[in-house]
Amino acid sequence: MKQKTFSLQELKEILGVENNYSKYSNFKNKILLKSQKDLEMFTDIRFTFKEISENSRRVEKIQFSIHPNTPT
Repeated sequence: MKQKTFSLQELKEILGVENNYSKYSNFKNKILLKSQKDLEMFTDIRFTFKEISENSRRVEKIQFSIHPNTPT
């Protein structure tokens, strides 16, 4: 299992959506969860993610874990 952590802003910049999805819930539903579903459906890998809040309830970082996609 491989892990990588990104700040929320850094991840939005990498994905080219830094000016979109000001509400985290929209970003999570339209980007993270959709990508998670698509990757698992169409490839041999999948990912899980952990939301990290350091000094508040606001999500500041996201830690991704990459796993092999094994049939269930």
